[in-house]
Amino acid sequence: MSFPGISLAKAEVEAQTIVDVIGRYCTRIEVAGSIRRRKKIVNDIDIVLVWEGAGFGFATFCRKYRIVPTGGARIIKFKWGNMRIPVQLFQTDEARWPSELLIRTGSADHNKMLCARARAHGLKLSVAEGVITTGYPVTAVPDIKTEHDIFEALKMKYAEPKDRR
Repeated sequence: MSFPGISLAKAEVEAQTIVDVIGRYCTRIEVAGSIRRRKKIVNDIDIVLVWEGAGFGFATFCRKYRIVPTGGARIIKFKWGNMRIPVQLFQTDEARWPSELLIRTGSADHNKMLCARARAHGLKLSVAEGVITTGYPVTAVPDIKTEHDIFEALKMKYAEPKDRR
């Protein structure tokens, strides 16, 4: 059975609770996905984070809230609270932060458009590599520190998350 969705206001409260609890174990953390895009109905909670150290705080979080996570090395999935809201934690590092936050904010259609735009400029946009050249040798586009920098590299005006449809 799929999760029926909740209002943006309720999702923001639940997401902020998670951020408050695990944020103390992170050097950086931000809510992404449909919450960041300000969708009226939210089907899951997406959070991008950089763990402090090796992420030992997550084990404490799981024990305290009786969470059994699934997923791979970079994506942790679990159900949260009485409503069993699907949550995805996207683990990254500072170098990949801008591309991770941008892509995890979405929307899927917006991401496809960004990737097409990158290809049109001889670049590639990916979560794992950020913005890179596609020629030989493959190199990272320098000075990508923010989402604004990615839009600039793609020769686009910055789009606020709420406008990424």
